[in-house]
Amino acid sequence: MQTPVPPFVVIDGQHEAKLRNVPEGLIAEIMPSWEIRFNLQENPCMWFDPETLACQHYEHRPQACRDFEINCSSCHSIRDRCGIGS
Repeated sequence: MQTPVPPFVVIDGQHEAKLRNVPEGLIAEIMPSWEIRFNLQENPCMWFDPETLACQHYEHRPQACRDFEINCSSCHSIRDRCGIGS
């Protein structure tokens, strides 16, 4: 599964991005798409840099991304399915 928007969640009524002290400019960048995220096509995350194959804002990534172990078999499987090199 790909998500075009960083997969932040709402925790006890608070947006995870705010709880993680994500800069306001980055929050403003994702909010329009975050509000409609379930209606968007599956695409690489807007924070994914196809040149470096890495997150542009790694230090501010959501818990879902933190829980997804880098270089694990699931990671390779999804990257292969999406045509993203390892």
